[in-house]
Amino acid sequence: MPLVASQSNMKKSVFVQIEDKKVEIKKLPIGQYAEILKALKELPKHFRNLEGLKPDKVLELLPGLIGSSMPDVVRIISIASDLPESEIEKMGLVEVTKLVEAIYSVNDFAEVYNIIKKAVAHQSPTKSQENQSKV
Repeated sequence: MPLVASQSNMKKSVFVQIEDKKVEIKKLPIGQYAEILKALKELPKHFRNLEGLKPDKVLELLPGLIGSSMPDVVRIISIASDLPESEIEKMGLVEVTKLVEAIYSVNDFAEVYNIIKKAVAHQSPTKSQENQSKV
């Protein structure tokens, strides 16, 4: 059975109010995803603990993560938002959190994760299937 992505998030961009200006956060092209993945490799090990967490929990942990990994976080937000790193570094925590929430929302990372999880589940045999094939 072929996998079909649901079209739960059709937005191509969202606007975030950052102080006195509106910032447009656009859906990322695949090349920027690749850049973000490269930047993520630079993050400390504790970021791996974010896997499987709901967006609200990630946002709750964001202040501590920013404090310990600010240069890497700023770089990732810059890639995802097209804002210069120097501008992001001047923002407050509320503004950065709004940006991250908009990036997460417009790119529907939860849906991407679910699609990949389903695809992997369809391709990897379960332990009971493996045991049956050995008999």
